[in-house]
Amino acid sequence: MASRQLVEYGVAGVFLAVLLGVIGWQVYQAPLGETTAQAQASVRDYQAQIQEIDAGIQRFQALELDVAFLSSPGFRNLKDYSVALPRAAVIGRDNPFEPLPEIDPEEFSLLPERAEEGEGFEDSDFSEFDSSIIDDFFSDL
Repeated sequence: MASRQLVEYGVAGVFLAVLLGVIGWQVYQAPLGETTAQAQASVRDYQAQIQEIDAGIQRFQALELDVAFLSSPGFRNLKDYSVALPRAAVIGRDNPFEPLPEIDPEEFSLLPERAEEGEGFEDSDFSEFDSSIIDDFFSDL
């Protein structure tokens, strides 16, 4: 019985290996519909583009700059009309990763002083509020 199980596992293993081989062969083949001639033409186009880029680099490297104009009277008589730009004000901290200083909660509050003193909505009178506007809005939904 054990030998039969061993044979079944062997057959399943060989089948799995063949299946994975076929899938791998299909994956690593040339793109679908591309023949060898098309692939070679694609490589030739790529090589032509590289040669064109290389020729451009060669022409650029062959350029020579005549610096004699720097000593000409016309260049030397040019006036500088540049304007110094004002430096922007520094916003934020010098080191944003530095830990924040300890803040005493007694001295710091996010609420304005009026809210802390108790002045707020209690002085407001909402008795004249017309709730029909809200009712009309929600009735259409």
